[in-house]
Amino acid sequence: MRLTRHATSFALIVSSLPLSTTAWAEDPLPPLPANESPATMPVAPSPSATQTRDAPVAIATPQWAAPAPVPRDDPSRPYVSETPELPEDIGVLGSRQRFIRFGLGIRHGGVNDAAFAPFSKNDALTQFSLDASLTLLARGNFSFAAGLAFDTGGKDAVTRDQTVRLTAHRVAIPLEGRLHFFPWLFAFGKIAPGAVILHATAEEPSVTLATTAATFSADLSGGASFLIGAQKRPHAHPFRAWITPEFGYGFTGKVPMTLEAEDARQGSMELASLSTRGFFFRIGVGFGF
Repeated sequence: MRLTRHATSFALIVSSLPLSTTAWAEDPLPPLPANESPATMPVAPSPSATQTRDAPVAIATPQWAAPAPVPRDDPSRPYVSETPELPEDIGVLGSRQRFIRFGLGIRHGGVNDAAFAPFSKNDALTQFSLDASLTLLARGNFSFAAGLAFDTGGKDAVTRDQTVRLTAHRVAIPLEGRLHFFPWLFAFGKIAPGAVILHATAEEPSVTLATTAATFSADLSGGASFLIGAQKRPHAHPFRAWITPEFGYGFTGKVPMTLEAEDARQGSMELASLSTRGFFFRIGVGFGF
């Protein structure tokens, strides 16, 4: 009896299982209360909603990256020179101690010798000057230069029966020490050993007498050079112009003044030995590179 009851109960449970499974699958979830809403997560918009495939993508430039150079052939933007000119700096000597210089000027001096009287009514001798120099040493504000100089000029005097002329040529090697105070100003002291060549003539109606003689010379002088115009790039080597006043004394030896004709039978003229020593003043313009 008990066994039959258990078998009947088991058969009822097995027969009810398919029905309960089907009902659970078809029954929807119970509805939520009215005051509650399901939790939602934000969804990122599709890339096609914000930009198209062909739209450019902005890439951030690092702060350390150098700006792109401006092309020279871009007509829309003017080209800016990479080496702008610097303003004048009066405290920088730059390359102004070292340069090659060519100069020209006028030398006017007095001749302190009575033997000069037959050739001039006064004691003045004016000569045209040429010079060239090269800086050999530069240390701070000091520099040293050497070069070559040439002066030439003459005087003449006319009497009733003859004309007497004197031409003086001076060749010297100037040795110059310079002290640069500013980029536009330097002072100098100079010694210039060399030689003087004197050529004298006496022209008479029937004959011409002449002589040529040479002797040593040495100039001792000082002065200053002033830069003409401003230079905006003191470290460069542009063309420069200097104006140079100079004052000094020229030493020369005495030379005999015995004027003779080409034909010794036509006579001669004996004058006193002459020296062209004396103080002089020179004003010149120098061009440096």
